Amino acid sequence: MRVQGPFARGPAILLFGILLLAVVTRLQGIGFGLPALYDPDEPLFALSAVKLLAERTLNPGWFGHPGTTTIYGLALVDILVVGVSLLTGRFDSLHAITTAAYADPGILILPGRVSIMLCGVASVYMTWRIGKRLGGEGAGLVAAGLLAINAVHIAYSQIIRTDIQASLFMLLCLNAAIGVAQTGRLRAYLVAGALAGAACATKWPAASVFVCVIGACTMRCAAQAGVAGGDRRGEIMRLALSALAAVAALLVISPYILIDVHTVVANLSGEAQAHHVGATGRGLAANLGWYLRRPLGGSMGAAGLVVAAAGMVLVLLRGGVARATLLPIALLFFILISAQTLIWERWAVPLLPLAALFTGLAVSALVTWARAKGGRPAALAVAAVMMAALVPPAMSALAARATERAHDTRALASAWVRDHVPAGSRIVLEHLAFDLLDPKWTFLLPAGDRGCLEASGQLEAKAGPGALDSWRGKRAVVDFGTMDEGGLPSCRADFAVFSHYDRYKAEGALYAREAARYERFVRGGRLRATFRPEQDRIGGPFIRIVDLRGGRSR
Repeated sequence: MRVQGPFARGPAILLFGILLLAVVTRLQGIGFGLPALYDPDEPLFALSAVKLLAERTLNPGWFGHPGTTTIYGLALVDILVVGVSLLTGRFDSLHAITTAAYADPGILILPGRVSIMLCGVASVYMTWRIGKRLGGEGAGLVAAGLLAINAVHIAYSQIIRTDIQASLFMLLCLNAAIGVAQTGRLRAYLVAGALAGAACATKWPAASVFVCVIGACTMRCAAQAGVAGGDRRGEIMRLALSALAAVAALLVISPYILIDVHTVVANLSGEAQAHHVGATGRGLAANLGWYLRRPLGGSMGAAGLVVAAAGMVLVLLRGGVARATLLPIALLFFILISAQTLIWERWAVPLLPLAALFTGLAVSALVTWARAKGGRPAALAVAAVMMAALVPPAMSALAARATERAHDTRALASAWVRDHVPAGSRIVLEHLAFDLLDPKWTFLLPAGDRGCLEASGQLEAKAGPGALDSWRGKRAVVDFGTMDEGGLPSCRADFAVFSHYDRYKAEGALYAREAARYERFVRGGRLRATFRPEQDRIGGPFIRIVDLRGGRSR
């Protein structure tokens, strides 16, 4: 399936352009929201990395994803930030830097986001490399180009989470598994296993990528059946060593999984939720459809889904290395995330480069067929039609996502508070609006069993990930709705800025108690402002600002 037509000239230049495009699209708007933190997990990862440096320990203290590679990577980024800050004289000590970061998280969050962005760009490169190995230069370039402009992949390349890094390790493992299928060398088996372990150390479900190695081994064993001198037993032995390499890599990268097993169990129990407001699934079939419509279809377009499906059929029919390695992980991971009780857009991130690869393989095969039938003009025409069908929907989704991020309901709410809330007011606040921190207001944060805590006190005490985790307990989310009932007196306030209220109202059958808690708290208050998300225009949750000065909550 090696393409000689329109993709044959200047592949290196095209690849450079695609990678440059990937960098530009991921850097644009990477500082969104700062100094406010809109993603609830960003401060958890950032504080875990700071803890390693401040306490001079290697124990991340949190293993929910488990996220060890992410936390260690952020710690390295923090060391770089500290070094540059000390050399340039911006700060004179680590203590000064961490103190400043509690007031302005962007000092550490933005460099951390850049490190995740680089992993996203590396994923684009690996997508090209795998596509080239499986279907030729054209397949690799098409796949990498589509991933470079994928709106969902870009969005998660701009926040500190484990999804992009897990996806990168999965791609690296897939690439190594292709080497296993082609050579059967022990080194390829061991590298593939170690990369699967690294993927698992980043995010538990990423361990499923080991199915690529199993598929490669199965392909080699099947090819050697009945062949004189075949070494099926040797292949199986090398597969077993690859599995041991995966476990060893996991424990080398994250040894505290064994050392601090009590915390691991506690964190996993906190992550295992039967339902989550706004993210409760409806069974395997419905979840499969949701992922196809939302993260996959929403970023690729209907034409992209059709072509990717055609690529899967092509791989299935043609067999070979792609069927042994690429197809199993795509199907297994898709079913794995869809079988969960929850549905999250970010869980589909590892599927995006895989879908791009199937698309690239399909386009490459179609262009090759057109060239064989009608020569170069026909190949150019088919390539142009394919790009016209695939690129505009992806670019449209990218533009819409960028617009929504630039106009977030939480930023609009913060601006309203600055303009309308009197000095000296006490404000219950559900999102981490560091952009509002000002001595003239007192902000109260819902903190689970602790009730409402003053934000200024937590910042002065430098609350770390342990404090955040204790607030959460076994809750799926920390907000006013899940706060302990006995803590309500600590939330006496003049205003409330709620970002989860309407999510609970929309799912009243599941969250009647949580919705009722909001209702009781705002009873007698006056709704002063609402900020609604609008598709393709305004992002964020539905925000309500309630004036409580005339109600019972004061």
